[in-house]
Amino acid sequence: MRIAVTAAGTTLRSPMDIRFGRAPVILIYDTETRDTEVIDNRSSDAMTHGAGLQTVQRMVSHTVDTVITTDCGPKAFEALNKSGITVYHTDAPTAFEALALYQHGFLKPMVKTQ
Repeated sequence: MRIAVTAAGTTLRSPMDIRFGRAPVILIYDTETRDTEVIDNRSSDAMTHGAGLQTVQRMVSHTVDTVITTDCGPKAFEALNKSGITVYHTDAPTAFEALALYQHGFLKPMVKTQ
């Protein structure tokens, strides 16, 4: 399984970035190999519109199964769901802690709100 975590830095000890589409870095953790891939997402931050959808495209192209973030806009959330990617909410301070919470079953999937 490949889990994407929005982060402010390039290691699992980095702070979480609360944004999905405009997070500067996406860390992709592979649960089978225990490797972490660093995706530079800074180009999305410069966009006036569509940052979330561009980040969704990155997740799809990197074959992500799950996203862990603090906030995900409605268009990005819908696109992730249509792509078969489940989104989990966390307020964890670091990417490492977010992954640990997920792996221990403490995070719940985000649901679409009206």
